[in-house]
Amino acid sequence: MNISVSVLKRFAFQIDSKARLGNRPKRSALLFAGAFILACLLQPLLPARAAVPLDEGPILVLPFSVTGSPDNAALENELPRLVAQRLLAKGLTIMPHEETLALLRAAKPGNINGAAARSLLAGSRAGAAIYGSCVQNSSGITLDVRLVRANKAESPRVLRAWQKDPGNLLFAVEDLAGQVNSEMRKNYVISRIEVRGTKVLNPDVVLLRLNTRQGDPIDAQALDRELKRIWELGYFSDISLDLEQSPAGIALVYNVTEKPRVSSVTFENVSAVDLEDLRTAMSTHTGSVLNDKTLVADLQAINELYRKNGHYLAKVSYRLEEDRAGNTAALIVHVEEGQRLFIKKINLEGVDSFSQGTVKDELALAERWLFSFLTGSGILQEELLERDVSAIIAFYMNNGFMDIQVPSPRVDYKEDGIYITFTVSEGPRYRVNGVGFAGELIDSDETLAALTRMHTAARKRDYFSLSMMQDDIKALSAYYAEYGYAFADVSPRPRKSEDPADPGVFVVYAIEKQQKVYVRNIIIEGNIRTRDNVILREMQLADGDAFNGRLLSNSMRRLNNLGFFEQAESELVPTANPEEADLKIKLKERNTGALMGGVGYSTYSKFGVTGSIQESNLWGKGYGAAFQVMFSGLHNSYDLSFLNPRVNDSKFSLYTNAYRWEDDYTDYQRDTMGGNVRVGHPLGEYTGISLGYNLEIYKLYDFDSAVSQVLRRYEGKRSASSALLHIERNTTERMRLTDSTVVSFSAQYTGNVLGGDDAFIRLMANLQFYKMITSNSAAHLRLRGGAILENGNKSDNPIPIFERFWMGGIDTVRGYYSRDIVPRDLTLPSHDRIGGTRMAYANVEYIISLSQELGLNIVPFFDIGLNVDHKQDFSWHDDNKKSAGLELRWRSPMGDLRFSWGYPFDKGWGGQKLSSRFEFSIGNFF
Repeated sequence: MNISVSVLKRFAFQIDSKARLGNRPKRSALLFAGAFILACLLQPLLPARAAVPLDEGPILVLPFSVTGSPDNAALENELPRLVAQRLLAKGLTIMPHEETLALLRAAKPGNINGAAARSLLAGSRAGAAIYGSCVQNSSGITLDVRLVRANKAESPRVLRAWQKDPGNLLFAVEDLAGQVNSEMRKNYVISRIEVRGTKVLNPDVVLLRLNTRQGDPIDAQALDRELKRIWELGYFSDISLDLEQSPAGIALVYNVTEKPRVSSVTFENVSAVDLEDLRTAMSTHTGSVLNDKTLVADLQAINELYRKNGHYLAKVSYRLEEDRAGNTAALIVHVEEGQRLFIKKINLEGVDSFSQGTVKDELALAERWLFSFLTGSGILQEELLERDVSAIIAFYMNNGFMDIQVPSPRVDYKEDGIYITFTVSEGPRYRVNGVGFAGELIDSDETLAALTRMHTAARKRDYFSLSMMQDDIKALSAYYAEYGYAFADVSPRPRKSEDPADPGVFVVYAIEKQQKVYVRNIIIEGNIRTRDNVILREMQLADGDAFNGRLLSNSMRRLNNLGFFEQAESELVPTANPEEADLKIKLKERNTGALMGGVGYSTYSKFGVTGSIQESNLWGKGYGAAFQVMFSGLHNSYDLSFLNPRVNDSKFSLYTNAYRWEDDYTDYQRDTMGGNVRVGHPLGEYTGISLGYNLEIYKLYDFDSAVSQVLRRYEGKRSASSALLHIERNTTERMRLTDSTVVSFSAQYTGNVLGGDDAFIRLMANLQFYKMITSNSAAHLRLRGGAILENGNKSDNPIPIFERFWMGGIDTVRGYYSRDIVPRDLTLPSHDRIGGTRMAYANVEYIISLSQELGLNIVPFFDIGLNVDHKQDFSWHDDNKKSAGLELRWRSPMGDLRFSWGYPFDKGWGGQKLSSRFEFSIGNFF
């Protein structure tokens, strides 16, 4: 750059003068002038665009006529150099200034016009020339320029650059240079892109992968990258690029030679894997163009199939057999399958504190053994290797080994099988020395410590456990959430002791309570049918309430217990205000209606047809309604029921039903018609009470001649009027097993002051315990007892036989028939069954969840029960009946299904030997 500093100074003074005349601030003019000088001085240091050679030759920049400037002569001399410098920055080739001056001295053209410019071009090597004028006045600065091309007979191109501010010369020059650049490169841009030589492939396969587009300038480096990109597609054996000149620019023509088309795909030496599976795994198929990259991926996919099938030493290769013309080729895939390998041995090196079997029980992978063909064990699934490393680490961490290290296992493939070696570095075993707290504490250390399992472990000097520490974090977070600190952060900081003889750890929980949070809005998502009020009435939190984790947990348990949703989850969403958060309730509705029918068989009813229609969320209002019918040779029934669990969104519930039964017993027939109504109300979070009334009218007839006189006295039409009371506390959850209890008491008062023909009082008590043993299993104990008492005059109103207790079967003591555990009338020669007035039984179960999502459980059980007439002599020790067996439970779309097999340990009436019994039922699990 050869612009003199003195000229720039004078130009800056000129700008300053113009600014004064236009009443503009002096500072702005000086700042612009300074920026202009700085830009010119730094220009050689800035990266210039790579020059694209133009066949026409360099550009001849001729002098400009300048008017309106205080120093016209100096600017006329320097302006061409400034224009040339900006054209160079655009990547154009410019005739050196010295050669331009020499041409002007020799030609002495006088005023420069189109003819003079063409004359100068004819005597030089230049391919184009520019000339023009610069006018400065109060309306701005204008560069009026002509572009003349040596190889074109067309009139000079008129180019014009204008700036409103007369001081913006630099911007006007930059605008002009851009216009000249565009004009010069019109014939050096890409006018079209074409692919030639494809036979099978669509040319778009290539075009869609190119980055260059029509209208882009020619860039040699970019074109080189495009050739590499096409080659990497893998479809071509040869690629070349031709540039074809056209009036619109340059056409890019990619000439390609396709690889052979695959005429067939065959496999050699394949027996262990299905051929169809191999073809499915391959992307290369008959009719496709051979692609090396795709073919390599295909071979890897085939190899992976063999590995999954246990052939870890399989080798896969291929060969091509081309036709004479080289247009098609047969692809032959050759496989050396090798012997199928199973896990022969899992070695645990460095395991000293536990037996090999104890640690291996934690692994998902297992060695091959006699019954592996049934269990599927012994097959190496490589994705489980790292899982088993984590399992070993977790096992040791939960047993006090805080420094446990287990690197990735070594896998050796040998002819006789697979050998896997886990190397374990146990380190010292740490006991819990104590627990402490730091940070923002909302309660005393003693209160917080009582929430933690680690505190109990410290008192017992138990070993450290990672899962125990994680449970403590959840418990402390939940405790803080109860006081509104929804985002409390609990960070454990274990501190190891320095005594190598007695390694220990003191666990400090650092707590940051964060900001106390209030619920801004409750947002419900996913409820398509269920109305918002049905959901909100189960929530113990409302808009504006202080957040409480315990109340939220209760709310979600109540929503899940409704049975309307497959999943009900909550999410606390922060807002712009740190003191507020939105509570989002995310629901996934389940089908709550069912239309069922079927054919069944039972020992009592024989073959029968059943049907029912029920809806537990009627009209999305939470109503329950059902109609059930059954027809069989011995029993017909009709039952219609309706439940409103929250009358007018209050806490009162209303249940009513009407029924009709027709029973054909062995000794008589009974027709029954009745109905009841019950009103319920909660007494707390888990406890509720209900009061009801039941009226039943029945008729006994068609007695057998040998029927007992005790039963015959009920012949004819009778009625029973009853008041009902039921109190229950239930902490179970419908969708999953938890530590929970069920305690209930019920009373039925029939007759006497209520009228009717029957009179008795029935008292029932039920107690259930669930205790989690593992994450997917629980122990369950159920104790149930009952008594039936006379109500009023005993001689006039004895307890009806059919209202007494009849035990045995799937709901009481499994393995026995429903009439096996029943007292008999010893005063009669026939010893007729008369039912019990006192009964008690216990069910001891171990519930193993096979799938919580499907509600599938397997349940080993032991049952014991006693059913007696209090007027007869009996022994709690000698007269009880015991059984054991196995039950399968499934919360199916049709309802809760139970399949039970029980084996009775005791003999029946008169020493009769009883056989095992299989039963099933549809109904609620107890």
